[in-house]
Amino acid sequence: MAASYRGKAVVPASASWRGRRVGAVLAATAIAVWWSVGAEAQAPPAPEQTSARTSQANAEAIALLKRMHTYIRSSTDTDFRTTFSLTTDIHGLGKEGSVHFQTRQPNLLRIELTVGKMRTVFVSDGRMLYINRPAQGRYAEVLAAESLVGTMYKGAGMLSLHARVLDFLWTVDYLLTLGETVRVTARGADSIGGRECRHLLVERMDDVWDVWVEDSATPLPCKLVSRRLDDPADPVQTNELSWIIAPNLPDALFTFTPPPGVKKVYPADLD
Repeated sequence: MAASYRGKAVVPASASWRGRRVGAVLAATAIAVWWSVGAEAQAPPAPEQTSARTSQANAEAIALLKRMHTYIRSSTDTDFRTTFSLTTDIHGLGKEGSVHFQTRQPNLLRIELTVGKMRTVFVSDGRMLYINRPAQGRYAEVLAAESLVGTMYKGAGMLSLHARVLDFLWTVDYLLTLGETVRVTARGADSIGGRECRHLLVERMDDVWDVWVEDSATPLPCKLVSRRLDDPADPVQTNELSWIIAPNLPDALFTFTPPPGVKKVYPADLD
């Protein structure tokens, strides 16, 4: 029983000490429980979980590239425009321009390229590829290849910077049809021009592309940023692409008749 002092209960010192000790133990237990719960909630995922998630994301990235490849290859006609800008570490080498691609399987095409004040028109009728520079009053011709990309590469020297778009499409061919070593890494999702796109990193030897592909029923590239690791000028080319879905192109686009007074020259003489 507690003693009293002038009518007030007096708690023995030993009892008071025991009470404080119990309180301290309860407080420490509460802190330990809170800390362990918080630590469990904030603990990073195990390495094997992170690896599995990354592998799954990269597999989905490759699947999206395959869908893009199949969609483009199975489209009879394609019609898209792209603007580009090039930056380099060397002053004065930056460029800007635009190009309009219109193609039909297996190897018909019309491409209108503008860089600065120079306009170049490429037309394949399936047999020949014509390269026309209206301002120069000159044109050249070479045999067309059996495929669209192969025919485009016949004029790659004059397509110049836009050959990087072809390089990317060719690299996807290497990955999906030839099984070459091409590294594909998922980089998340972004909105490009109002389209929901998946950001992918595609690497093959010294070529590196960041590509944004629309994740929809029309899986087409929205944006492409390309680099070459072996170029000391460290060029970075950015292409923004806009597509017409299911175009119906007229046959006349894929014919070429030299205008009166236009001179036929060797392709090298157009450079």
